Amino acid sequence: MIKLYYYQGYYLNDKKHGQDMLSWNNGKKYESEWVLGKQNGKGFIITEIGEKKWNLGKLKKNQN
Repeated sequence: MIKLYYYQGYYLNDKKHGQDMLSWNNGKKYESEWVLGKQNGKGFIITEIGEKKWNLGKLKKNQN
């Protein structure tokens, strides 16, 4: 099985917890925050060219 993304972040009691980053094979990244395994707070997508698509949980630019 090919791993499509890489998770870099913290765990607490075997659950994602704190600031993290998911990086996909296509160069896109997602930065967000987790609290005991659930997404919490603000997050945003960074495209392969470094453009932020989400800001403060609101879509800035449609992704086609």
